[in-house]
Amino acid sequence: MIREATATYLRLSLVSLFWGGIFVSGKLAVSEVGPFTVAEVRFLLSALALLILLAHRRPEELRAFHPRHVPLFLGLGLVGITAYNALFYFGLKLTSASQAALMMPTNLPVATALMASLILKEPFDWRKGLGMGLSLAGVVLVVGQGGVPRLRPSDLVLLTGVLCFAVFSVYGKVATQVFSPLAANAFLSAFGAVFLLPLALTESPWASLEHAPLGFWLNIGYTVVFGTVLSYVWWYEGIQRIGASRAGVFTYLVPVWAMLLSFMILGERVSLPQLAGGLMAASGIWVVNGGRGG
Repeated sequence: MIREATATYLRLSLVSLFWGGIFVSGKLAVSEVGPFTVAEVRFLLSALALLILLAHRRPEELRAFHPRHVPLFLGLGLVGITAYNALFYFGLKLTSASQAALMMPTNLPVATALMASLILKEPFDWRKGLGMGLSLAGVVLVVGQGGVPRLRPSDLVLLTGVLCFAVFSVYGKVATQVFSPLAANAFLSAFGAVFLLPLALTESPWASLEHAPLGFWLNIGYTVVFGTVLSYVWWYEGIQRIGASRAGVFTYLVPVWAMLLSFMILGERVSLPQLAGGLMAASGIWVVNGGRGG
């Protein structure tokens, strides 16, 4: 039992590392190919991998997909996969990986709590208010980097992506009530890839992919295998074994890994005000969740 628990914690730590690495691999990928093309290739390959995994593990769910499920996955895929990832990779094109890591993972849980209050009418208590205030103050520090805060185009793009994913997270629970998380993510990735295609076509993807260097494909391979498929499997196994709250703590490590990898691989440096802002935003997550993770 102890050995199994240790293995679970190790895998969840690796998941946070893999997700942190997506910011670096994404930044490297968009330096070679257009951001919408990167998103399209990622989710086209991820959808294929997840559908193959689904056919192997839960073939009955693959057969259970019905045309009546199309509107649900169409809407969720458009917001949570297409819009979010188009904004994520476009934002990475405009700013550093470390800045994106400070803006997005630290604000997603708080934005989701806000959307749940607005859309689902979940109670908005003092704890959520305080947590959101801390997170907002953190964003101000990150954006201003110690000076007068001024939203740049990249900040607006990334924050819009955060709001898209928050809406997706609130409504996404419906999909996992109909299908298992594996099936839901497989179908969402497939629908998301379909809607990303028109955006990718504006970048003449075939020509850029034909001349893309080996490094680009290695980054895409990392994102698909480690950052999407393997992380997904380990993440939900972890939730099943230790619960969502305890597993959620590991998401706090994502921006830490992202900043460390950005420094080691990309040579990016993070200022003290940015670090302070990231810590304040993480504190906001902790407060919103009642002193627990996830």
